[in-house]
Amino acid sequence: MLGGLRAADPITPTADGVYATVLPLLDVRSDNGHRRLLGHVARRNDHWRLEPAGESLVIAHGPDAYITPSWYATQETTARVVPTWNYITAAHIRGEVVFHDDPESVEGVVRSLTDRHEGGRSAPWSVDDAPRLH
Repeated sequence: MLGGLRAADPITPTADGVYATVLPLLDVRSDNGHRRLLGHVARRNDHWRLEPAGESLVIAHGPDAYITPSWYATQETTARVVPTWNYITAAHIRGEVVFHDDPESVEGVVRSLTDRHEGGRSAPWSVDDAPRLH
C-alpha cells in the first residue's frame, strides 16, 4: 500500500470544515494484522486540535510526471495526441483518525519517523541529539 513511508495528505472533516495537511506517514502493521498510519503533526498545526466529525481520508501519491504529446511517434503521423499525466499509484485510505497529545505517544512516533529516515546514514541523527524542551 504505502511501502513503509510516504508523504501523504490526511484530510479530516471537522465542525469548522475540512482540514488537510501534508505529512510523512509510517504504514505500520500490528500483530493482529491491522494497519495503522502514524505521523506527527506539529503543535502549531491546528489539524490535531480539531475534533474529527466523521471518517477521515488519506491520499498517498506515488511518483508522477507530465507526458508531452511530442514523445509519441503518432504525433509525427496523425497529430492526434494530447498531453497526459503518468502516475504509478494513488491510494485512498479511509478510517478513523486519532490524535494523541501525551508525551510518550508523540515521542514514539517522532522516534519511529526519525529512525526510518536516519537509519541508513553513516552518522544518523537521533531524537536524543535534539535540545531538551522544558
